[in-house]
Amino acid sequence: MSFQSGTPARREPVPLRPYPEALLPVQSDLPAALTSLVGRSEETTAITSLLVAPDIRLVTLTGPGGVGKTRLALHLAHELHAAFPDGVAFVDLSVVRSSADVPRAIARSLGLAEIESLEPSEALRALIANRKFLLVLDNLEHVLEAARYVPQWLQSCRQLSVLATSRSPLRVTGEHVVTVSTLPVPESTHLMSLSQLGDIPSVRLFVERAVASRSDFSLTAANADDIATICWRLDGLPLALELAASRIRHLTPAELNARLVHQLGMLTRGPEDQPARLKSLRDAVGWSFNLLPPEDRQLFCRLCVFVGGFDLDAAKSVAGRNGDVLEGISSLVDMSLLRIDTCSANHARYNMLEPIREFGFEQLLASSEAHSVQSAHAHYYVELAEQEDVAIWGGPGHLTSLDRLESDLPNIRQALRWLDQAGDDDRLIRLAASMGGVWHYRSHQVEGRQWLKSALARDTPNVPAARAVALIKMAALQLQIGLRPDAEAIREALALRRNLGDERGCGRALNLIAVLLNLSDLGDSVDHLLDEAEALFVRAGDPAGLATNRHIRASIALQTGDDLRARNLLSEALALSQEAMFPYGITAAIVAIAEIDEALGNTRSAAGGYADSLRLWPQTRSKHRLIDTIAGIGRLLAAANEFAEAAQLLGAARALSMALGYIPNARSQDLTTRVLNQLNSRMGEDGIAAGLASGAALGYDNVLPVAQTSIDALVSRLASRAAGIANTGKLTVRESEVVRLIASGMSNREIAEALSVERTTVISHVRHILEKLDVPSRSAAAAWAVRHGLD
Repeated sequence: MSFQSGTPARREPVPLRPYPEALLPVQSDLPAALTSLVGRSEETTAITSLLVAPDIRLVTLTGPGGVGKTRLALHLAHELHAAFPDGVAFVDLSVVRSSADVPRAIARSLGLAEIESLEPSEALRALIANRKFLLVLDNLEHVLEAARYVPQWLQSCRQLSVLATSRSPLRVTGEHVVTVSTLPVPESTHLMSLSQLGDIPSVRLFVERAVASRSDFSLTAANADDIATICWRLDGLPLALELAASRIRHLTPAELNARLVHQLGMLTRGPEDQPARLKSLRDAVGWSFNLLPPEDRQLFCRLCVFVGGFDLDAAKSVAGRNGDVLEGISSLVDMSLLRIDTCSANHARYNMLEPIREFGFEQLLASSEAHSVQSAHAHYYVELAEQEDVAIWGGPGHLTSLDRLESDLPNIRQALRWLDQAGDDDRLIRLAASMGGVWHYRSHQVEGRQWLKSALARDTPNVPAARAVALIKMAALQLQIGLRPDAEAIREALALRRNLGDERGCGRALNLIAVLLNLSDLGDSVDHLLDEAEALFVRAGDPAGLATNRHIRASIALQTGDDLRARNLLSEALALSQEAMFPYGITAAIVAIAEIDEALGNTRSAAGGYADSLRLWPQTRSKHRLIDTIAGIGRLLAAANEFAEAAQLLGAARALSMALGYIPNARSQDLTTRVLNQLNSRMGEDGIAAGLASGAALGYDNVLPVAQTSIDALVSRLASRAAGIANTGKLTVRESEVVRLIASGMSNREIAEALSVERTTVISHVRHILEKLDVPSRSAAAAWAVRHGLD
């Protein structure tokens, strides 16, 4: 006979009688742990605090297969012995076939006699009565109907607590759900010692299990990067890490890393004493997949077409079904096949662990709807990119649209690959062209150029607008990485734009043609083209286009040596970019002005510009402008005799430029070369080499705080020095600026342009300066400025 949920027919109730105390489970009956628990101290503390709280008596640990729920629950069972003096019992339900058999399995685990005559709630009350007892129910996900018994037991046994593990919540009254996360993974190995890397839980688990597989294995400088990458690629999933570590018996970390492109086929051969679902990653995911109803299986496979996550709108468009997509997604989240990555007040984003996505994508490719789902996925991102591209080129939506597309870059790459392989040329060029803003502003120039080149090689007469955009953006990317664009391609784009009546697009094409002609030293034609472009931008109401136009004119002025005209044009470009709410244009103008000020000796203004550029980094995230800024700060530090710091930042800028394939402008290169020569004479070859090497090791994440600290300190020192001189009673702050510019060799007219004041105002300042300093001439005032550190 078996336990029933109701009273058997024609049977008198059996009086409750407590079982002998000797039969009750004790701590020593718990299974012994055969492996160490790695990286779960915070979870242990948090869950323990829940289980010992008087008003919390049911805690469910959820999470994907292989995340370590069972191992954590067993550890907690041992740790909580003191809190539950009457007993802690661990019940493995993985071998139970039906929910009706769960009460019998619990009784059997407790080592008690047959109690078939009692209902489940009566049975547990008879077993435990009023004892302080913890019941650990492991692997409930396949017998969830049995969860209905748990509230009955808790009501009957007032000192009973239950800790359950399941891939989905039990969904019963009084339940507190704790999601067991994957282990933290290394984000970067830059500036991290082996000891620090080894303390990261995913790395520690991998290394410990690898040592168990091969006793002479260890974490070394030679294999650190590969091990960090393995942990990152496996999302810190403990089962995946343990299966991967077992391969160290036959493979080096580098060889293993190279073979993890397809994880499911590689991560097999788990311990023979483990249940089948834990012997391979495929079996672990398959266990959860097989528990889904058919409609949720179909939705899950469709959602696996997404790479790097998706939101609800994308899911509805690509994986829509007859039922409610949100309801299906909720079920998959409950089953730990999906996880919520980010969630704000109005936007949730979902993601999968890569082994789970790989499993589902295999199922999708084997189905009859693979082509239609992949086509729908590509179509969604083509339309999304075209929609967001409009806002990227200036306006209040610039940052939002860039962030939206960059967050979906893995999906967009997937769509581009599929369109390329499917021969869908029209949608391929539409998507590659519409991503031009991300390629350009978020420093993906090399990748973007490859996709645009591939798309432009196709025959796409049906989408002339997309072809025109692709041609323009291809030229812009080539200029950014130091390549000369094809003039004929830009002329083709201009012709297409004119035919389409696109004034804004024509203006951008004319801007690029002007740049090319200027590079060819045909300056007579450049002003005419820029004037025509400017008129088009005015008619189209495009301040961002006008800002670019001014920036090009400033570049031409710099080539002719007219620094002050260039600075004024850049100030106009800055104002236009601010009007357009165009952060990239704002930063580009700020950095260019700072470089001019630096060359003119206006150190305080240059430092302020570079500080502003660094402050805008979170908005623009343009690696090119960041490199320019870091190099500029390094040069200013050298001028302030901060040689070691200067060499470090210049080394970082050089390494980042080389990694990105970025070539700074000629002005910036000349300034940097001059400073490096000075540093070499001051520090010696060994000293500067060490400084450059330390900077090269920083990477983007680590160079930012170094640069921020350096520029903030420099700006503060320069401001204090100017204020200190003003406080001597001799000069005002403005007069201090004027005398510094005198010392740099500027005329009154040049000072007026640099400070954006009238020439008569400068003449008045000079007269007051000579009187206050009691010196006879401008040259004597310049000498005074040098003595007081204002040169």
